[in-house]
Order: sequence, then structure tokens, then C-alpha cells
Amino acid sequence: MADKMEIDLVTSDGVHIKCDFYDDLKTETGVILIPMLGRTKETWASFAPMLREKGYKTIAIDPRGHGRSQLNWQSFTSKNFNDITNDIRAAKDYLSAHGSKKVAIIGASIGANLALKYAAMDSEVKTVVLLSPGIDFRGVKPVDAAKQMTRPFLIVASEEDAYSFESSEKLESYSAAEDTKFEELKGAGHGTEMLSDKKLPKLILSWLAKYVK
Repeated sequence: MADKMEIDLVTSDGVHIKCDFYDDLKTETGVILIPMLGRTKETWASFAPMLREKGYKTIAIDPRGHGRSQLNWQSFTSKNFNDITNDIRAAKDYLSAHGSKKVAIIGASIGANLALKYAAMDSEVKTVVLLSPGIDFRGVKPVDAAKQMTRPFLIVASEEDAYSFESSEKLESYSAAEDTKFEELKGAGHGTEMLSDKKLPKLILSWLAKYVK
């Protein structure tokens, strides 16, 4: 297990969020990890050290309302969920302050939707990996972001996860990026559950090596 430390970030709209930061002082590349609805930064605990070992500064966030961060997602409106993009910005600013000039975002389920929405607004994000996105999760709708996103992004969904699988096909078709790839898995589950499929970590690391390094 790579060394990590828990940090407290304050977003532009004043919300305190907790994050796990896996540092690598020798690299200028960074990755932000966003969990599924109701899950926490700990769901990335097995994958984040793999990223660090490959030379990425890595920050896994508890989005507002989740884990040890402020607020409670169960009372959130669509606006509250969309405001999680402010949490991503805070994480990205932290990485930038610690020397990360090239940043990627990996999100799962609603975290995937939020990752794409944020990246479409921030041209400094080199690429995004979407694990089981949806056309509409709690009012977070990534279609417009896909149409605006000109940088590469990878989409992964499992065949039996019907809503995310169909959503992934649509997002791929809407993409404005020259390189968008939809990788299909089978029997792998939803979101971060798919990381138990040995193919997926290798696939993600290969994608990042191509577009972030």
C-alpha cells in the first residue's frame, strides 16, 4: 500500500471535503478519483496505489455529502449534485499546487458524469475515464459535456448493466473528441465494482500512459 494522507480542502463555495492524497514528488502528472453515489474515497483504495506506483500524484475525494465531507447527499437536489464539480476543481487546484501540470479524472457512475462535466469546462484536464456513466444520474446529465469535449476520453461499462451500457454507447456517439473509446466488459458489475476485473486496471493505466504522460 502506498503512503497516503487525508487532507481537508475547502471548495470555492465554502464546503469542506476530505480527500486521500497519494503523493509522488517526482512527477508532474496527477489523477483525481471520484466515487459512486453513496460511496467514499476508500472504494479506490486498491487502485490508487497502482496509479502512484506508475508515477501519478493521486487524489481520491469524498464528494460533498459523502463519507467524511460536509453535508448529506440524501437531501441533495439536482443542483447540489451538479455542484460537486466545485469539489473536483478544489482537488485539481490542489494537484496543480503540488506540481501536477497534466491531470486526468476517473469517475464512477454519477462520478463519471461529474468528471466529464468538469473536464468539458477545464481545458487543462488531459483525459477522462468514465466507469458506468449514465445519461442522467440525479440530474447530472453529461450529454452536452460529451458534445463539447474535444480531448480523449475512455468509457467502460459492463454488458449486463443495461442503463450504463446504453448510456455509454450514446455518449460515445455524441463525443466531439477525436479519440473516444467505449470498452465493453461482461459480468463486471457497476462503477468501481468493475475494478475487480483484472482487465480494467490495465486498460486504464494504458490509456493514461498514452494521454497523460
